[in-house]
Amino acid sequence: MADGAPAAGESRAGESVSAPAARRWARALAVTLALAGAARIVATYSAFDHTWDEPYHLAGGMELLDQGQYRYALEHPPLARVSIALGPFLDGERSHGEKGSWLEGLAILYESGHYERTLSLARLGVLPYFLLALWAAWLWTRWLLGEVASVVAVFLLVTLPPLLGNSGVATTDGPLVGTGGLALYMMARWLETPTLRRGALLGLTTALAVVTKFSAIPFLGAAFAAMALVRWLLSKPRWSLRPLAARGAWGGLIIGVVLALATLWLSYGCGRVPLRPRPRPPAGQTAGKSSAASAPRWVDQLLQRRIWPRFMRDVPRGIREVVNHNRWGHRSYLLGEIRSEGWWYYFPVVLGVKTPVPLLLLGVLGLGLASWRAVRTGDWRLAAPAAAAFAILAFVMTSRINIGVRHVLILYPLLAICGAWAAVTGLRMARESRWSRIVGAGVVGLLLWQGAESVWVHPDYLAYFNPLAGPHPENVLMPADLDWGQDLKRLGAEVRRRGIREIHVAYNGRADLPRHVPGAVVLPARRPVTGWVAISLWSLTSKGDAYAWLRAYRPVARVGRSIDLYEIAPETP
Repeated sequence: MADGAPAAGESRAGESVSAPAARRWARALAVTLALAGAARIVATYSAFDHTWDEPYHLAGGMELLDQGQYRYALEHPPLARVSIALGPFLDGERSHGEKGSWLEGLAILYESGHYERTLSLARLGVLPYFLLALWAAWLWTRWLLGEVASVVAVFLLVTLPPLLGNSGVATTDGPLVGTGGLALYMMARWLETPTLRRGALLGLTTALAVVTKFSAIPFLGAAFAAMALVRWLLSKPRWSLRPLAARGAWGGLIIGVVLALATLWLSYGCGRVPLRPRPRPPAGQTAGKSSAASAPRWVDQLLQRRIWPRFMRDVPRGIREVVNHNRWGHRSYLLGEIRSEGWWYYFPVVLGVKTPVPLLLLGVLGLGLASWRAVRTGDWRLAAPAAAAFAILAFVMTSRINIGVRHVLILYPLLAICGAWAAVTGLRMARESRWSRIVGAGVVGLLLWQGAESVWVHPDYLAYFNPLAGPHPENVLMPADLDWGQDLKRLGAEVRRRGIREIHVAYNGRADLPRHVPGAVVLPARRPVTGWVAISLWSLTSKGDAYAWLRAYRPVARVGRSIDLYEIAPETP
């Protein structure tokens, strides 16, 4: 038995193992919660038009499925994009040969004549990853804390607006929560006992996370290192590398590497490309030191043959694009300021205002309780989720790509595991004394609060903010956390309801305005107009003084969560 493992008849947290009937009920409840969460996600498809990034990812996946090529934005690996494009592809959609990924994606959406169906099919490609994220959290929590806690962890995730919102759009952010969460769990199990099977599964799940999103490489690298460090520091007796000398451990790792390479090869379409060597200088030209190291002719000929898997070219290129993107930064917004170089405290603020208060309280309390119990008992497994979460957060705080909570969604399953630990601990305390019942009642109240708030904000999960953001969250965060172009369809419905014949629109997104909003014309910059005007919050904020004249007027309505509607009367002489 591995050190720190529970005795027979005990769960990972010292909880008595439930009777078989109780376990079946707990698992049935977890499945019911997962299906309910999936149904709530699907219910948002018809509420919103496409967000900014959805055509971009649809085009990339469709190109690989239809043409066997992958050229659109290599900084995004293909797995999630192919999942997004698969439904439209099976429905008969094909590439259109447009120049640029956004134009290509818009052509796929619009030219079929079935915009709603095509967009819904693309979004359905993300739904399995949401269920995978729930499964990973359930597995990890059940392993550590038992059946009851695993149900609580699933509940905390299916009532989490940022996860629901990003799992309801056809982008790559939601999928990483599923593949990355499963890879983190497999790393914890491999650290416990490095067997042949666990090594193979670790390699496979890690590769799946990498071909979902390249940010998995630093996220998982930091988390794996942190979990290994905790394993070494807290194990009693002190853990050593001796278990890794076993034949099964090395065999598992070798199989895992092979499975990882096969996953990369399959994900990039099984194609082959030549890796062209550096060109030789013309005859008679002095090349200096670099030419002295030129490869022999037979090496040149070997490299020019089409025997090399495509991923050997595209993966390094994609990683290089991500590195360059981080070096250049990304135009982002925080607390009334716009920057391209980012803020070190950006993501702590994002998590503070985008996470429901109950999960914040339970998660932070659980982080402390689990860490304290791990130090006290030497059971490093209890501290593994906390260590992984701190490592990922520490890394992402160095990033210059600050564009929303969607980039740290992978933290939420870890926070839910810790939150489940705190919740179950509080519920157990309610049986001990009258004063402890107050704690138990508080836990129940927090869970009910999160569930009720999640229902209340439906379907606006993407634009959700907790009360800490105040009444004007647009002063805290934008655009992807509030205004990602999702409310244009709602604007069209509002225009029809009010009988508006012409409206000037400044919209943050890529869409065909007249298709969604009847009578829409583009709002000119720096030229006041009269009549009906609609403007996205990010357009009003990010365009400098282009629309500053609108600040003198009060909007008559806010459409959805991200578009202000004005009726501006002509000035009387």
